[in-house]
Formats: sequence, C-alpha cells, structure tokens
Amino acid sequence: MMRGRHSLLVKSLCVVGLVLAITAAAPADEIQVTVRDDGVTSVARPAQADAWPPRLGPQPMFSVELGAHALEWLHVPQKYAKITQRLAPNPKTVALTGSLRIPDAMTPAQGTDLAFREEVALKDTGMTVSYAVHPSAAATVCGLQVSAYLDAAAYQGATVRFLDVKTPSAGFQQETWYTLPEDPVEPEGVETEEEADEGEEAEKPKVGLPTPGEDTEPPAEAPAAPAFTDADPVTLQLPIEASEDEWEVWSGFCKRIEIAGPEGLSFTITAPKAYRFVIQDNRKWGTPVFEIRVAFVMMQEGLEITEEDEFLSRLEFGFKDATKLVKAETR
Repeated sequence: MMRGRHSLLVKSLCVVGLVLAITAAAPADEIQVTVRDDGVTSVARPAQADAWPPRLGPQPMFSVELGAHALEWLHVPQKYAKITQRLAPNPKTVALTGSLRIPDAMTPAQGTDLAFREEVALKDTGMTVSYAVHPSAAATVCGLQVSAYLDAAAYQGATVRFLDVKTPSAGFQQETWYTLPEDPVEPEGVETEEEADEGEEAEKPKVGLPTPGEDTEPPAEAPAAPAFTDADPVTLQLPIEASEDEWEVWSGFCKRIEIAGPEGLSFTITAPKAYRFVIQDNRKWGTPVFEIRVAFVMMQEGLEITEEDEFLSRLEFGFKDATKLVKAETR
C-alpha cells in the first residue's frame, strides 16, 4: 500500500515539474496586429502550443474600426468602406484613406460619403490608432463612432477602471465635445516662474486706484468657464451574463481606460483629451462583443453633420507584451 502511494506521489511530482518546465520555457507573447483590407484593425495573442494551457490558434482580443448609424439606427460598419489608398510608410505603420457611405432614408441606394483617413502605428508595447472623418455633404445620423470590440468570451467578468474622469459643466453642449482642443502638454525642461524666483522674495504688486488722468488698460475679459470638472475614478466589472434589458455598462467622459482581463489579455486605452466613451454589451443584439465606443454622435432623434465638421480620434493602446504587425501590404 505504501509502495502504491509512493509511486503516485512520484508521478504527481513529475507532472508538476513538467508543467513548470513548460511554463518557464514559454516565450513572452507577441501581440499580433492585423490591418485588414477594409482598414479594420484586429488584435490577437498568437498560437502558443508550449504555453499552459496551450493555445492551438490565435486568441482574439479586440478589433478597432470606424462605424456609423443612419436614421432608425441602421448600422454601417467599416467593412462596407471603400478604401482608395493604402500605404505602409515603414514596417510598423499602415495608413489608409477611404469613405463610408451613410444611406439616405428615402433612397437607400444613395447617401452621403464620410471621407476618412486612418493610421495604425505600432510602438514597442502598444499601438496608436487615429481617424480623421469629414462628411462630404450634410447628413443626419443617429451615431458616429470609433469602436473597440472586445471578445465577450475572453473579457466577461473583467475589471475595467475609468481614470481622469470628467463631469460636464453646466451649460456645456455635450453633443459638440469633439470640437474641444486637445489638452495642452507641459514642455519638459522649462523653468517655471516659481523655480526662477525660488530663494528670492518676489516684488509685491502695488494695490490702489489709478491716479486721475493716468492711462489705464480696459479690464481683461473673464476666462471662459471650463467645459469639465474633475470626477472620481470609476471601477466596474463587465457582466458575465447578457441582460435582456440592460445594454449600457457605462457612459461618461474620461481620458484613460484600464481593462484587467485574464492572463495576457489586459490593456489600456489613453486619449489626448476627455473623450465621450460609451461601454455597451452587444450580446443583447446577438453579437458576442463588448463595445468601447468613442461616441462622436449618439442621439435617438439624430443629429445633422455637415462638410464643415471634422471628427478626430486618436487612441493609444498599451500592452504588457511587444507588438508585431502581421499584415501591412499595399494594395
């Protein structure tokens, strides 16, 4: 009896040692980025047979694409875009130009083209996906967005943190948030006035009324009220089960999102200013994805956009592992 237990213990230790050896020998993942012919960017972890548990094929993480909703919420995804030019200026960058047609409500065969420029630029452990969208003529849309679609099977139950959250100030027109300039970037290595005056007593300003007859400058105009005020960070979990009633997981303005998914699937999203993000569970409509939407337009009654409008989105995605562009041909 003791001999049988001893044999079982030896076998168990051998299995544990083999698992540890396989795990230790497994190389670091290299995130695969694919820019399809229609400009949709797909991100996946590669197949890795010596990982534990082994991955026999690529594991999808998410995709990024431009999209729109015509009246009655008719969805027009980027897969219907007409790509007119595709360039690969360097081994880590893909640039495209194209158009996406918004069908007319009365004559669906006709419509308004949304001209767009897209650039996907890889970094050591991340990538930047940029869009610039210009309507060719006036059109009414219920939605216009750049979306990251997360594989629901991989990210259900994942923890999501919203950082640098902003609350719109009273009177701020949220529908036109995209017209706000990007937040200024403080230059490095520039001496501030406080640093320059450090150790010296600054001259106190003179306070008093101007002398009669003395030239005075008109009072400066009061600065414009800020569009946003700071708010507390938000932490939530993506739902495990789809809901028949609820589809919106979170909606608000922020600059950074951290997605803590299963091992190897975590990533971050950073914007150059407070973007209007809407997180929704699309399983309600039969699509197994969570959508992180940069919502330029999202209105039930629709909003008219014109050729004078410009919609800019620049999202920086950060990963733990290195990135590799697996498709960057010119067509």
